[in-house]
Amino acid sequence: PMAESEPPLPRPSLTPLRPTPAPEPLRDAPPPGAEPTTADPAPAPPSVTPLRPAPAPEPEPVRIAPLRASEPPAGVASPRPKPLAPTPVAEAAPEPVAEPVPTPRPAPAPDPEPVVEVAAARPTADTRTGRVALRLLEHGRGPSIEIAWPAGRRARDGLYDLMTRCMGMTTVLLSRDGRVFDLSSDRQGTPPDLDRYSGFARQADGLLPARESAILGRLRQRHAGRPGLAPARLFPRAQDAALLGGLNRLVGRPIEDTKWIAARYRRDGRDVLVTDIQVDGRRVPGVVHLRSGACVGTGR
Repeated sequence: PMAESEPPLPRPSLTPLRPTPAPEPLRDAPPPGAEPTTADPAPAPPSVTPLRPAPAPEPEPVRIAPLRASEPPAGVASPRPKPLAPTPVAEAAPEPVAEPVPTPRPAPAPDPEPVVEVAAARPTADTRTGRVALRLLEHGRGPSIEIAWPAGRRARDGLYDLMTRCMGMTTVLLSRDGRVFDLSSDRQGTPPDLDRYSGFARQADGLLPARESAILGRLRQRHAGRPGLAPARLFPRAQDAALLGGLNRLVGRPIEDTKWIAARYRRDGRDVLVTDIQVDGRRVPGVVHLRSGACVGTGR
């Protein structure tokens, strides 16, 4: 058997939602017996005028009264204006000016020393004066004379060679009584030959040239039994007269009036120079140039 069913329920209809209109504002009801009036239309919105700046008022000119000095009260003397003293302006210190540097002048060349040239082989006024001075020296009058030899060994050897070959110098031994001992003399020696050699003998000491040392060694060996012998150098009379005459010219006065003369030998080629002359402790400018004569033998 079929079961009975209930009829279906009807479906509700859906109405879309709409905004509810705003209720109109309530208006006052007109009083009884008054004629109905219609509502005035809404007034139009006022028109807005754009803002403009108001013109500024023209300023009135301000009159400025000129300044006047106030009148002093009666009975009071008005002060007199003092004249304005000029303000002293400090003077600017002058800028230092560099002085021009003087150009150094070269020192003047020294005057050349006088040179007295003499030669034993050529008699002159100087050599004649020298002969007189030599005779005074031989008799014990006149100065003590010291002439140094070069300090260098080669210079000493060269000077010794020149003087023995070209100026007649010889090396001997002298006794206290003046006797000469050479390689040719006997054990008694010989008197000095003053016609040939000068009595102005030089003592040979200090550093000796090599050849002279060898000669003295032989002389001492030959005359070993004779005590008190001293090495000496003898020069020809003409050679010493030339030397003393040149010194006399440079000193400017007779050398026999002096006490002490010192000088130095220096070789100059085939000649000899006497330099660094001092007389009684005072330097005498000048050079004595001794010219050599004829040379004998062979030398260096």
